[in-house]
Amino acid sequence: MTPPKDFTKFSGKWKPSARKGSLYLLVAGMLAGAPACSEKKEDPYSYETVTTYQPTQGVITEIEEISPGEFAIVNETVVPSVDDSRFIIRSLDGSQDTLTMEQSRGLIANSDTVRTAIHSRPGHSLGSVLWWGVGGYMLGRSMSQPTMPYAYRDVNSQNRSGSAAAAVRSTGRTVQTTRPVPGGRSGFFGGSRGRASS
Repeated sequence: MTPPKDFTKFSGKWKPSARKGSLYLLVAGMLAGAPACSEKKEDPYSYETVTTYQPTQGVITEIEEISPGEFAIVNETVVPSVDDSRFIIRSLDGSQDTLTMEQSRGLIANSDTVRTAIHSRPGHSLGSVLWWGVGGYMLGRSMSQPTMPYAYRDVNSQNRSGSAAAAVRSTGRTVQTTRPVPGGRSGFFGGSRGRASS
């Protein structure tokens, strides 16, 4: 039987070489990666500052179902805080629901919010009524856009709305935000700049 070889006599020779080799590999790796790290990535966006006018007061909006699937605002009451805003909806069957602003957003369709609705009569869908009353300001509608007469049950309701809308707009605040514009095209998101009229 061949006795095992004794490698201990070589250990003093190869350990320093191994350390040197590892050090060379580490330095080479760092140098190879340095150019990639030093290259500055270009920001694909440019930025624009947008000024918006936001409400500080809220509103409680009372809505009634006037015929199956059709609704109208009957009253709006200004409250001290936007967070206190809500919609109270009374159905034809006598039931009543209360919706927060967050719950209400899911009921608004794109067709309720398009600008062409100002010049047409979208109807009395719940989403349209939510958006075009004073409560629409809390949902994100521009405060430069007026409330729409068709969202109200009658002239008296509409007149009361005018007072509520004026109170909410008069206590609004100006907020400036910076947002990225893909491709460096200023106004890409609709080009809304400057303060919206109250």
